[in-house]
Amino acid sequence: MAKRSAESTIAGYYYQFDKTILEILNQIDNTNRVKIEGIEDIDIENLNGSMTFIQCKYHSKIQYDPSKIKEPIQALLQEYKKATDNGLENLKLVLYAHFKEGQEKLADKLDNKKLKISELEFLKNSFLSGKRKDKKTKQKVSYSIHSELGLDDDFLKKFISNLEIDIDASDIDQQGKDVINLIKTNFNNCSNREAEYYYNNALKIIFKLATKDSLEDRQITKKDFINSIDNKKFLFNKWYAHLRGKKQYLEYVKWKLKKERFLSSNKYKFLFIGKEFLTEKSDVSFEDLTKNIINEYFQIGKTFSTKSKVWTIVLECDETEFSEHKSNLNLNGIVPWGKGHISKFKKELFNRDPVINTNQNDRISKTAYDIKFTTFDIFKEKQDEIKNIESVLFFSNKNHQDFFKLSTDRRVPFIISVIEQDNNIKTLADINQIFEEAISGNDYLRIVGIQPNSILVEVTKPNTFKDKNETFSLGSFVKITDDSNNAIIGMLQSYKIKDINDIENETIERKEPSFILDIQPMGYLKDNEFKRGGQEITIPPNDVSIADTALLKDIFSRNANNENEFTFSFGTLSYDDEVDITLEGNNFFNKHIALVGSSGSGKSCTVAQILHSAIKQTDKQKEAKQKNNARVLIFDLHGEYKEAFPACNYLSVDKLKLPYWLLNGEELTDLFIDSNESNHHNQYHQLKNAIVLNKIKHNPHKKIDFDTPAYFSLNEVINYIKNINNLTVYYKDGNIYFAVLPALTPIEYDENKLWERINFENSTGNSKHKEFDAKVSKYGGFNDQFDRFISRLESRKSDNRLDFIIKKGETNNTEQLPNIIKQFLGFKDDKNTSNVTVIDLSGISFDVLSVAVSLVSRLMFNFMYYSKKIHTSQEIENPILLVYEEAHNYIPKHSEVKYRAVKESIERIAKEGRKYGISAMIISQRPSEISETIFSQCNSFVVMRLTNPTDQNYIKKLMPDSINSISDNLSGLESREALVLGSSIPMPTILKVNKLADNKKPKSTDVDFMDKWKENWNELDIISNIVDEMVVPKPDKK
Repeated sequence: MAKRSAESTIAGYYYQFDKTILEILNQIDNTNRVKIEGIEDIDIENLNGSMTFIQCKYHSKIQYDPSKIKEPIQALLQEYKKATDNGLENLKLVLYAHFKEGQEKLADKLDNKKLKISELEFLKNSFLSGKRKDKKTKQKVSYSIHSELGLDDDFLKKFISNLEIDIDASDIDQQGKDVINLIKTNFNNCSNREAEYYYNNALKIIFKLATKDSLEDRQITKKDFINSIDNKKFLFNKWYAHLRGKKQYLEYVKWKLKKERFLSSNKYKFLFIGKEFLTEKSDVSFEDLTKNIINEYFQIGKTFSTKSKVWTIVLECDETEFSEHKSNLNLNGIVPWGKGHISKFKKELFNRDPVINTNQNDRISKTAYDIKFTTFDIFKEKQDEIKNIESVLFFSNKNHQDFFKLSTDRRVPFIISVIEQDNNIKTLADINQIFEEAISGNDYLRIVGIQPNSILVEVTKPNTFKDKNETFSLGSFVKITDDSNNAIIGMLQSYKIKDINDIENETIERKEPSFILDIQPMGYLKDNEFKRGGQEITIPPNDVSIADTALLKDIFSRNANNENEFTFSFGTLSYDDEVDITLEGNNFFNKHIALVGSSGSGKSCTVAQILHSAIKQTDKQKEAKQKNNARVLIFDLHGEYKEAFPACNYLSVDKLKLPYWLLNGEELTDLFIDSNESNHHNQYHQLKNAIVLNKIKHNPHKKIDFDTPAYFSLNEVINYIKNINNLTVYYKDGNIYFAVLPALTPIEYDENKLWERINFENSTGNSKHKEFDAKVSKYGGFNDQFDRFISRLESRKSDNRLDFIIKKGETNNTEQLPNIIKQFLGFKDDKNTSNVTVIDLSGISFDVLSVAVSLVSRLMFNFMYYSKKIHTSQEIENPILLVYEEAHNYIPKHSEVKYRAVKESIERIAKEGRKYGISAMIISQRPSEISETIFSQCNSFVVMRLTNPTDQNYIKKLMPDSINSISDNLSGLESREALVLGSSIPMPTILKVNKLADNKKPKSTDVDFMDKWKENWNELDIISNIVDEMVVPKPDKK
C-alpha cells in the first residue's frame, strides 16, 4: 500500500513524521537538537542559540482557506512571544503545509514565502482574529490573539519578518521519496531496500519521541538519530505496517532475513512467540506453523547435512498451556523436546543436538526429536545457561532489551530481529506467511534450460505461484542468482503449459500442470550495480525468484538520487505502482523521441505528463521563485494543450507572427506555383527574380538570395509579375522606354521601376504609335502567359486562411525578425516568459498546415545552427524541444510535392538537430505513415496501445528483438499504459503513466454521445452563427 492509500486520519501523522526526519537529516551541524513538540510541532535548537519553530499541516483533500492555517499561525505567534520574553533572538518560524489546491489565493500576499510587511492588517484580520465560544456564556464572541497578548504593530512586524509560510509543500508521496533519497545520502548511497529498512527504524524512533511526556525526552541530535536508526534488531513497527502494508512488509522481511542469513539451516535458530499472537484467532494453528518449519528443515526424507541445526520455539504461556501444545504436536506426528516447568529444565539436555538417522542416500529417516520447545519464563531465567543462540526472531510486544538483558555492557552473541504485533501482523497465520515468504518463497520455480538469449523456468506449483504473484504477467521481471550472488534480471516474454497428466488414463488422480516461462535476460546485477546485458553469471544459477518491489525500485531509480536534478519520472511500473520509473533526462530529450498510440490510448495526457515532469523547477528554483531554462514548442493541431499549460505562451492563428517572407524558395514555390502547368519553369524563374530583387530593394545592406529570411513586399512582387506579363516598350535614340502614356514624360526601361502597377500600351506590330512616333512591341517574351499565375498569386493573397502569413508579412519587416523568433522561445507579448509555447494550428487549413510547420521548424533549426556557429567554443545554453502532434498529417512517408519542404525541414532536425541543441518529439496514431528517416533517428520510444496491424508491425521493426513478445501485445495495453525503451531507461518496461491533475490535462476531444443524446431536444438556434463562421471566418478569439 502506497502512502497515497494510507488512511486520511493518520496521513497527517506520517506527513509530520517525514517532515521531522527531513529536518533532522538536513541539519548541517550533527549536534543541533531537534525537539518534537507533539504530533504536529517541530523545534530545532542550534548550538549558537538560534531556534526554528515549525508547524506542519497536511490537507490533501481540501483547498486552501485562511481559516485552515489560522490556528498554527497563532501557535507560532505564541511561541515567538514566549521565546522573546525569555530573551531569545535569532528566531525562525515556519508554517509548512500542503493543500490540494487554492494556493494562489495567498500568492499575492507573499514574497518568497514571506508575508509582506504591507499585509499587516491582513495578518491581524485573517489569521489572528476571529470568533470563539466563551467558556462562561457559551456564546460566540470576537477575539484577537495579538490584543490578548498585548502585542503592538511593531512587534507583529518583527513576527512577520521571522515567519515563513509555505502552503505549497510537497504531497505525502513526494515528501516520502525525498526522505528515502536523503536517507540514502546519509548512509553511503545505500540501496532503496536498505533505505526502507532505515526508514522503518526512523519512523519508530520519531513516534516514540513524539509520545514521551517530558519535553527534554522529546529531542534528539542528527548524530544520535543516525546511530539509532542504524539498528539491526528491528524488522517491523506498526507505523511502517500502516504505511507500507503487508505485501511490501513481507518483501522487506524476506530480503532482510535472507541478507543476514537469519534462517540458514546451519544456525541455531530461536523463534519467540508472544501470548498476543498465541491467543489471537487464526486460520493457522500453532501445530500447523510448527509442522511447516520442520518440513523445511528436518522433514523425514529430506537431505541431511551435518551442519543442519534444529529450531527452538519459545512460547509465552503457562505450564498447562505448554503441555496442551506439546500434546497436540504429538497428535500431529511431531516429536518435540522440552519441559514446561523450570524445575525440570536440564541445561545439558537442552544444549544437546538431536540424534539423526539417515539412509544410504543421506536422507533423514528418523530423529530423536524434531524441534525444541520451552517457555518465555524458563528462557528468561536460564538464558545464561543456554548455549548456541545464533538467530532470534522475536514476535512479541515485550521489551526485548529487558528480556535479553541488552541494556548491560556485555556483548550479545546472537543476532535478533524484533517484530511487534499490529493489525497487519498479529496472528500465527501471519507468522506462518513470513516463513513461507522468507524460507520457501521460490520453491515453486526451477530453471530447466539456459540458451544464449533465453532462460527457461518451470513453475512447478502454479496455484501457489498464482496466489503469491497475482500481478505477474507478460513484461514482469524475474531475478536469477548464481553462487557468487550475482544476478540476471530477465523479463517474461512468453509461457507455455507443460501438462504432466496422462490424458488417456482417467483413473489416475490428476495433478495441476506446470508452466514453462521464457525469460529474456535484460541486464545483470553485480556488486548491487545494475548493468545492461546478460552474460555476467556463472553456470548453473542456483536460485530464481520474482523480482520484488525493492529490487525494481533500485534498478529503475539508478539515476535518481538527492543530488541529481537531471532525472525525471512520468509513470510507475504497470503492475506495481510502488516502483517509479526514473529516466535520465539528457538521454531522453537530446536524441529525439517517438510517442505513438491509437486514438484513445492517452497520448495527449502522456505528452503533457512528460513535459510537466521534465520542466518542473528544482527545489532551489522554487525557493528563489526562479523559472528554469526549459524551452518547449508544441505544434497543436487540435487546440488541446492550452488547458494543459495555462501559463504557456499561447499563439493562436491571429496572434501568430509568421510572415510570408520567412518562407524559403522551395516553400514559396510550393505556395504560389502549380507544377502541373506547362510554363511553371518560367513562373519559377520570374518569381525568384522578382523576390530577390525586392529583397535587395528593402534590405540594401544584407547579403540576399532566394532563401534569405528578409522582408519583401508581396504586393510589389505581384505588380512586378503583372507588369512583365503585359510589358511593352519602344526604342528611341538608342534607348528602351516603357510604352506608357503620357509620351511627353518618357520612362526609361528599368526593372526596379516595375514595383508599381503600370498600364502599358498595346503592341502596334509594324506600325508606329502616334504618341511615341515609334513601334510599340512586347518585351520579355511572356505575352500574357502568366494570366493563370497572376490569378493564383492574387487568390493566395486574398485567401483569408493565409492571413496569418500574408497579413503578418506586410506588417512585420526584417527588423522585427528577433521578435518573431522570440515568440517561439517562450517570450510573451506582455513581457512575461513561459517554458512552454503552444502554436494552436486548429484554425489553419490542412492545405497550408505543412507550410506553417515547415516554416517554424526551419526557422528554429537555423536559429540554433547559427547560435552554435557564433559560439563555437561554448556549450549550447538554450536547447529546445519541438513537439509534433499528429505528425502523420504533415510528414508522411509518401513523396507528394506539397509535403516536400516540411519533410526536409523536420528530417534535417532529426538527422542534425542534436548537434545544435534542437530535439524533436514525434507524436502519431499512425506511425506506419510517417517518414522512415525521422523515426530511424529516434532513440527513445514511448509506445501506447496500437490497434492497427500495419502500425504494430512497423513499430516492431524499429524495436530490438529482445522485446518482441511485448511488442506482440501492443493492442492489449490499457489506457495510460506505455512500453518505454531507449538509453534513458535502465531496461525496456511497460509503465502506467501518472494521472494528471485536472488543471494540467489537455482539452478532451472525446464527445459523450449518450450523455448528450439523453438531454432534451436542442433547437439549434445558433445555426445562423455557425453558417456565418463557415462562410466568412472571423479572426480566432482564443
